[in-house]
Amino acid sequence: MRTRASLCTLAVSFAGQTVNLILLFVSRRLFVQYFTQEYLGVNGLFSNILTVLSLAELGIGTAMIYGLYQPAAAGDEAAICRLMNLYRILYRIVGCAVLALGVSLLPVLPHLVQGGGIPRLRLIYCMYLSDTVMGYFLSYKQAVLSAHQEAWRINAVTQAVRSVQILLQMAVIVCLQDFYLYLAIQMCSQLTANLILSGIVERRYPYLRNDRKGLPSREICKDLFRQVGALSMHRLGGVLVSHTDNLILSMFQGLAMVGVYSNYQMVLNSLRMMMSYVYNSFSPSIGNLAAAGNREKVYEIYSVLNFLLALLYGWLAVCLLALFNPFIRLYFGEHYTLPLPTMLLIVLDFYLHGMRQMTLRFQDGMGLYWYSRYKPLLETLLNLVISVALVGDFGIAGVVAGTIMSTLLTNFWIEPLVFFRYGVINDWKRRYIQYYGHYGIQATVLAVDGAILLMLQIRLPVQDMAGWILRGFFCTALYVLSVLLVFHRRWEWQYIWKKGLEQGRMFKKYLEEIRRNAEKK
Repeated sequence: MRTRASLCTLAVSFAGQTVNLILLFVSRRLFVQYFTQEYLGVNGLFSNILTVLSLAELGIGTAMIYGLYQPAAAGDEAAICRLMNLYRILYRIVGCAVLALGVSLLPVLPHLVQGGGIPRLRLIYCMYLSDTVMGYFLSYKQAVLSAHQEAWRINAVTQAVRSVQILLQMAVIVCLQDFYLYLAIQMCSQLTANLILSGIVERRYPYLRNDRKGLPSREICKDLFRQVGALSMHRLGGVLVSHTDNLILSMFQGLAMVGVYSNYQMVLNSLRMMMSYVYNSFSPSIGNLAAAGNREKVYEIYSVLNFLLALLYGWLAVCLLALFNPFIRLYFGEHYTLPLPTMLLIVLDFYLHGMRQMTLRFQDGMGLYWYSRYKPLLETLLNLVISVALVGDFGIAGVVAGTIMSTLLTNFWIEPLVFFRYGVINDWKRRYIQYYGHYGIQATVLAVDGAILLMLQIRLPVQDMAGWILRGFFCTALYVLSVLLVFHRRWEWQYIWKKGLEQGRMFKKYLEEIRRNAEKK
């Protein structure tokens, strides 16, 4: 059941995101043609500012979904109602807090933007703020779907609405060149998706209307707020580390530099979104598995999923090393490309970020936030100090280097330590050391493949899109060969292969049943 739910979520997410990814790149190409670099910079800057303001959410969503896993697995409708009532109250408070914080920034907004010259900057900012705030008043209901392993419904609706949004925005860019209408479509799209999902939840879980006032017991609230307290620090660190780069660049280098960097961020964010559907599709199953309390089974599934994610992120990193700058040059123009050392740092940051994700998903599912609650504060301090110190001399490279160094000095060793010591528990020291042994082997394979591809890139530059596609096939073939040579005997590889064949047989049987039913009719 867990595997089927995860695969269903993954299939729906990938199908929708693939379509949206194609549309997004076409849309960005049109955006670059019809609007200036400064508008790209504003888009990236305001998105980052409002993500920082969303710190007011304090990780409530993650904590509440964790709290729903147990009653959802037990079918306790009364407990779910009480938790959702609390969730609704908290999210309305958060929405009002984000609105107040956002409005308070209006007087100082011009000081955060250097080299802008964009008219009605405050209006643009208010539109972004409204888009963010509206989400808090309806999106809380989606937690019920996640807790019942029905996240695929959320993904299906959001991806469909997102596709329509991008198509409409493309039409506005080409026909009207109106940036304000472009933003208005974005606002309406999020509202539409939330209303549709709210209706689905009301229809599938009508018992939520039975009790609109009851709240969880004091003991349950105390435990949830303890989790929220720990998660708030994690959220603080995550947001300040990953969403202050554009703000620092805007203040020290100007909006044009943010616009150049935003194209790289768009590619990376699209890939991160695709990969998030991989690991997030397993999140409800992880929570359900953790609720069962079998630590050995938890470790076994973690090892398999972490190995799978490492292979996928290794492949993406190898491809980015060889294809990133040629893509930016071919698609946006030579003046939008960054120097090779800067691009390498960006890819390294992407890889390190990705290699953390499965450990974080298991920490979320097992509620282990408390044990690393002070880590984000140190991470944030290191990132800001190093980034500000380096941005003046090195620009984008300095900002990215600050993120990498803060990750290596904190997340790289603390997050696995917490998971193995408090999540796995049994023989955790040996398994913790083994984790880094596997990490080192995977990184070595990546480094060797990357060196080969960088030499190829220097000697055989890509001249057109056909050459870019050909190089992509070569990157993939080289990486697959390396993985088969090094990892084909790992038990995780054998497990994944066996599960893949099993699911393939089930899918074939399902298709045969459909065919037989069609023939009977």
